[in-house]
Amino acid sequence: MPLPILRLLGERVLHKTVTEHTQVGKVMDIKLGFAMLKDKRVPFRSKLLSLGIGAGLIALLIGLEIPLEWFLAIVLPVIGLVADALTNAMEAIIGTLGVAALVLPHVAPKLLTMQVRNERAGIIEELQPMILPAPAPMPSTYDIPQSSGVVLTPKL
Repeated sequence: MPLPILRLLGERVLHKTVTEHTQVGKVMDIKLGFAMLKDKRVPFRSKLLSLGIGAGLIALLIGLEIPLEWFLAIVLPVIGLVADALTNAMEAIIGTLGVAALVLPHVAPKLLTMQVRNERAGIIEELQPMILPAPAPMPSTYDIPQSSGVVLTPKL
């Protein structure tokens, strides 16, 4: 009897957690990640890093499933092997892209991520260049007088 109650509560908690974090602009905005994967302004290194992280996590997941897959291959030789190959292929492709889309907004430059997020929300802003304060003019060399106290004067 407690199993259906726990299942119901678990589904509600999972649904609430996922819906809170996957909304537009939240931590796990997968649509933003896919938009950034297609965007040419995102550096290739960031895309490659997020795809590498995704592939590594999915490879770890597939590695953890190997004992169960061997058991299914022994019990159901033909059907088990075919089903295993198909699920692993789908897992490798779809899972890698999904994890990469979740990771890319956190790996890409923050300014670019904010710009893409604003563009998707309908707030189009020009990317403002960073205005750095001008450095104070520094004389290149100094004359150090040979007196008891050291006084720096610019050489003209």
